[in-house]
Amino acid sequence: ANAEEHRTFSHDLDDFAQNTVLTIVEHKYPGRVIYAGGDDVLALLPAEDALNAAEELRTEFASRFRERGLHVSVGVAYVHRTYPLQAAIREAKAAQGRAKKEFQRNAVAVALLQRSGEPLHMGMRWEAADPETKQSVSTVGVVQSLAKAMASGQVSRSLPYDLHAMVYAMADSSVPSGARWDEFKRVFKRRCQNGFDGIALANDIFTLAEYGVQIDGLDSIRLGWEEIERWLRLARFLAGEESERVVVP
Repeated sequence: ANAEEHRTFSHDLDDFAQNTVLTIVEHKYPGRVIYAGGDDVLALLPAEDALNAAEELRTEFASRFRERGLHVSVGVAYVHRTYPLQAAIREAKAAQGRAKKEFQRNAVAVALLQRSGEPLHMGMRWEAADPETKQSVSTVGVVQSLAKAMASGQVSRSLPYDLHAMVYAMADSSVPSGARWDEFKRVFKRRCQNGFDGIALANDIFTLAEYGVQIDGLDSIRLGWEEIERWLRLARFLAGEESERVVVP
């Protein structure tokens, strides 16, 4: 790039950091920007808003810099309000590192640190698409939809734990995809409540599990289903009591 192109790029990055980030985090959502420089952002947000804000930031960044082939990886740490701030920031940065390295960039990774139990880590590409239908599914959109369905009583909160046995037995590239779909659909429908059909949501979750993790040389089916099990546990957390949650993206 010549000097003029470099100046334009630097100006666009600065505008994104100083204006777009502030507008999304602090005006659209009740968050606070701690640092914003170029494509490096640190912010505090309520738990229920963090993933949506991250999704909007990455979408806006992609729309501005798509021609340059740039994309964003985000790390989010969900912590209790008494958790030390510096430790929470380290967790968020570590999650971002996993999004870049383990999920090969253009991804989102999360650390869920509750007051009891082991920390839970998960990650996935921002979007996944069935190679046959070409229909794209948003990781954030699916997690938020499931959390909403759990909070409203349409889907049982026990779903993530029901899924564990299926993942152990069937999440293998040697098992036909259709067999996994039949079993997951059965498990999911059994946990739908109050007349909720849920087949569209089940299909979106299945798409993420099958195609949301694509890592060369590894069994992406096994990895994808193991990750989706953890994302479903995050949805269960997000459907819980809001008073216990603080988040550092």
